[in-house]
Amino acid sequence: MRKGIFCLLLFIMLMLAGCGLADNNTIIPDNTLTLTPTESLMDTPTVSPTEGGVSDNTIEDNITSVPIYNVDTNREIYVYTVNYETLEKEAVLAVVPVDEELTPERLLSIVTDAMGDESFLIIINQVETQDDTVIVSFPNEGEPVRGLSEQAEDAILDAIAQSLLDNFDEYHKVIFRCDMKAYESDNHSFSIDYIYMED
Repeated sequence: MRKGIFCLLLFIMLMLAGCGLADNNTIIPDNTLTLTPTESLMDTPTVSPTEGGVSDNTIEDNITSVPIYNVDTNREIYVYTVNYETLEKEAVLAVVPVDEELTPERLLSIVTDAMGDESFLIIINQVETQDDTVIVSFPNEGEPVRGLSEQAEDAILDAIAQSLLDNFDEYHKVIFRCDMKAYESDNHSFSIDYIYMED
């Protein structure tokens, strides 16, 4: 019995203490919220009560505009490929990550991938730069050295050379070779240092 009375008294004291806290805190009545800016770095709005309704400050007055910069993660470049049906050189748009260094080797992998989309299987086994010249070497067997018409071979060589010259300001000449020796194909024979294209 004493335990019951003790529990009842404890319960009543807690209830009274809780009511006392409620009286000491501000209770926000319904429909009286406004947003006011703080002086923090973020200008985060805080909620404060008003008496008699909404204050003159509106949400729009208290919002700070923060510029959002859209940082592009890719850059666009144009390379050339060859249309398989017409055998014409065509410019195509390629996307390269901004933080990736564009080298002649990387550019030529993009070009050969684009040509692969047109059913040409071009393999480049070596790329070398000397001063303002890019030297591109193909295996002695395979496209464009073997198995293509002269028109197709010319279009492929033109597309590769033009892609290099258009995308690098520091290079002005392109030389083609077979296994780093003179270029000898089914259709053409160039001396070892023959400049195929120059801008």
